[in-house]
Amino acid sequence: WITLGAVVLFCIPTIIFRDTAFLKWKAPIVNWIFATVFLISAYVGDKPAIQHMMGHAVNAPKEVWLKLNTLWVVYFIVLGAINLIVAFTLSEALWIQFKVFGNLILTFAFIFGQMPILAKYIEAEDDETPTPEDSL
Repeated sequence: WITLGAVVLFCIPTIIFRDTAFLKWKAPIVNWIFATVFLISAYVGDKPAIQHMMGHAVNAPKEVWLKLNTLWVVYFIVLGAINLIVAFTLSEALWIQFKVFGNLILTFAFIFGQMPILAKYIEAEDDETPTPEDSL
């Protein structure tokens, strides 16, 4: 909903004034809103935002969730800053390429970077398919 609201909010002035500067502010502001939501979630409510998102698949202690949540806050702040720098220092063509590929690559790299923290808490599903050894 945050992203949809930002698209509407920043696209309308972009279209009306025919100025991409409005649109270039969308990604940084959305990232900083997410950072704020994640930050507030660590202090309000029973679980941080990242635990709400991943708690069904990962059974980790509260300290791990708070650490991951803090990492996501920092990630969103840094990604917002990177988006702002790219948007206003590089050409429009490079900005578009970064929006399409750069954000995706950075996000996947960040998620994979969390795997060592999460690996020991991910619950493997039990495979109940009998093996040939079971029938002996």
